[in-house]
Amino acid sequence: MSAENASQIFEPLFVRNFRCIGDQCPSNCCHSWTITLDKKKYKEARKSPDNVIKVLAKEHFKRLPSESLSDSSYGYIRLDNRGLCPMLDDKGWCEVHKRLGEKALSLTCQQYPRMPQYFGERLELSLTLSCPAVADAVLFDPDAMVMNQVETSDSLKSHFKRGGSPSSALPLWAGILRDFSFHVLLNQNLTLPERLFVLGLTYHQVDPHLENPLKVEAILHQNLRLTEDGSLRNAFASLPELKGHKWNIFSHQVGHITDGIRREKEAYSGLTPSERRFMRLQMPLVRQMAKLMGEDIEGMTELSDAWKSGQHAPESTQAFEQLLQDARPILAPFFAQNPQLLLNFLLYQIYHHQFLLYIKRKPIQFFQVLMVDLLLIEGYMAGIAVECGEINKDIAVALFSAYSKKRQHNAAFVDRLDKCLEESASDKLAAVFALLK
Repeated sequence: MSAENASQIFEPLFVRNFRCIGDQCPSNCCHSWTITLDKKKYKEARKSPDNVIKVLAKEHFKRLPSESLSDSSYGYIRLDNRGLCPMLDDKGWCEVHKRLGEKALSLTCQQYPRMPQYFGERLELSLTLSCPAVADAVLFDPDAMVMNQVETSDSLKSHFKRGGSPSSALPLWAGILRDFSFHVLLNQNLTLPERLFVLGLTYHQVDPHLENPLKVEAILHQNLRLTEDGSLRNAFASLPELKGHKWNIFSHQVGHITDGIRREKEAYSGLTPSERRFMRLQMPLVRQMAKLMGEDIEGMTELSDAWKSGQHAPESTQAFEQLLQDARPILAPFFAQNPQLLLNFLLYQIYHHQFLLYIKRKPIQFFQVLMVDLLLIEGYMAGIAVECGEINKDIAVALFSAYSKKRQHNAAFVDRLDKCLEESASDKLAAVFALLK
């Protein structure tokens, strides 16, 4: 389905208002990625009339194996030993863009962070949160998620790759469940944890009936009534707390992230710029945890490994709970000044990730990932807040964008999380809801 054939094109305000901030960006997009080259740009660069481009391209542009070749995915740029794109000059500017203009860039570089995605007959324009300018636009504009139907957009070019789920692949339940999710999240009569509880409970209840849209619709109508009469609020209030549960989940998931950082470190000469940025945001948590535990722990890997081995398990659990508690009075004024921040993040996740349909997962699995994302961000933010005595816009943008870059959703992450939740409590649903308390 082409954009011309899509019956409707929708653009949220965060897409319409997006502007690349260039050299003001705290983390440019020319590192730590796989930069794919289409056939046309690959050949043009290696035969460029500009000698600098031609020399760089012949040295660093590599062709993919013959069995993987296509016109849109023909080669890649081999990053240098620091994880940087070798086409950057000594000031961090792209030689291709500087010498030949934007049209000479690979399609990957032209498109990032733009991500047009089909949702049935709709073509919905989006941007990836790993870009700091996008994180700023999504999190700090109260109207960021306001949707407009458009004919054209600067964020939609004919050669941009399109993802998502066209009509032939979109399940019948997806549209009605997404509308329900938006409706619940925008219900100002409930606290944010209560809204998340309603979503999680609903996703769990519809899970066995996804092949029966009428049954799904009946459950949604029932839960709207139960929300309005206060029944689901009472159910949320009666949820039990699981002592030490948050640290259990947090340390397990962070362990997998730090394992990835280890592999990156081995692949390059030290950490890539992306990994260094993420580690800087992680270290306040480590230092504050170590301080509360009275231990000399140097990194998140060591902290997680110590817990996995059983060493300091009670101390680390208590320290994490204490850290979250100490951070709340510091974080409260920031969130009071920016009440849209978490709401916009949740709306964006549902809009952008489409219940993880692209990796063939179910709504309840999407909810589990969403809850753990919130927990990890809360933990990192707590460490920064206690260490610095405040949280500001720049810190929040850096944290959300760095986390989004580091922890792209994938099938392996979802499956590991499933297993972790099963091991954390006898009831997996209770394990997820305990993260709300």
